Amino acid sequence: MKRVPHWQRALRDEILKHHQPFAWGKNDCCSFVCDCVLGMTGTDIYADFRGKYNDQKSALQVMHDVAGSVRIEDVAAFVTEKHGMKEISPYYAQPGDVVLMPTGEDQSLMLGIVGHNAKDAYIVSEVGIRYLPFHKVAAKAWRLA
Repeated sequence: MKRVPHWQRALRDEILKHHQPFAWGKNDCCSFVCDCVLGMTGTDIYADFRGKYNDQKSALQVMHDVAGSVRIEDVAAFVTEKHGMKEISPYYAQPGDVVLMPTGEDQSLMLGIVGHNAKDAYIVSEVGIRYLPFHKVAAKAWRLA
């Protein structure tokens, strides 16, 4: 999976497009990250999930049906392996790479996309897109070619 020319612009456009409150199946961590990957590569790694859930219960069901697990880290590993994305150390993640990191008070895992400054990852929050430093906290990262 290779990045398209001007992928930086595509990443920026997806981040702006998703700057709206969290919504299952429309603007959650998976749909956001996968839409960023789609914009940067032209490959829809979210195709197995798109349009198949609209709340937490149906999201967990489709995660189990597609990837055999309801754990976000297992689903991310399944999807990235299926599409040939190499796992890398979060320390080496670059703009446009996918990261899995703990967020919020409960430190639940969430997918994010490394921003243009290579220091922060963009994530979906209840109020829209936020960015957080990821190097010291990210559990995993995957590289787009």
